[in-house]
Amino acid sequence: DPLNEVAWVALPYSELWAGNLDLALAAAEDGLEKIGFHPWVEGARFSVLLAMGKYKDDPGSAGSNPQGSFVLIPREIMVLASNGDIDGASAVNEQWNKSNEADDLSLLLVAAMLGDRNKANELAARIDARLVGPFALSHAVFQCICGTPFDIESTPNFKARIEEAGIPWPPPTRIHYPAKDW
Repeated sequence: DPLNEVAWVALPYSELWAGNLDLALAAAEDGLEKIGFHPWVEGARFSVLLAMGKYKDDPGSAGSNPQGSFVLIPREIMVLASNGDIDGASAVNEQWNKSNEADDLSLLLVAAMLGDRNKANELAARIDARLVGPFALSHAVFQCICGTPFDIESTPNFKARIEEAGIPWPPPTRIHYPAKDW
């Protein structure tokens, strides 16, 4: 269905995860052209631009998250972290946390982007202990697109679900954050 926004979200992310970055970008832009602006499709486009390092060529894409975005973390944190500016990203994160109530998933993603492995593992373990923890952690992997944002050994429930499903681990890294060295 060419007018279904979910398809225009799935296609660019599928190409991104497959490592076909040019196709992913073309799919996101095609979707935006065909259905008009949609925050999820635009979010997929931003993720691809971040993976390609091309957000620098499109400064408007790194602005505020659009209304309705399913990613809560300010894009500025992602951009600064991908540029290796950990102090700048930490400052934006601190300011953002003062006026927003960040959930554990968002805190986990920021910790990974900033290279704080211990905090990422601590948050992942806390999420893993919850009823839907493994599902939430799969969403963290999907959102980060940075390989694994935590050590799977810190999440026994999630690890068991991955092994049951036969999913290869770790996932590929498509967005590189210099401070995240695992």
